[in-house]
Amino acid sequence: MSQEMDDLAQEVHDTVGSMESAIVFIDGLEQRLADAGTDPAKLKALRGELAAERDKLANAIAANPTPTP
Repeated sequence: MSQEMDDLAQEVHDTVGSMESAIVFIDGLEQRLADAGTDPAKLKALRGELAAERDKLANAIAANPTPTP
């Protein structure tokens, strides 16, 4: 049972860390869009970063599916 608790505690820690990182990224997105303005190069770079972050999030979700009861 102790290993199960340790595993659960680690999973909670990892999940919270991932969620906090996503929140920080999302919170800064509005300012980054404002900073990019209408500069095509800055907007392209931001689109690339958004795509990379989206892919990382999708991969994390796929790698850690919610267990069914």
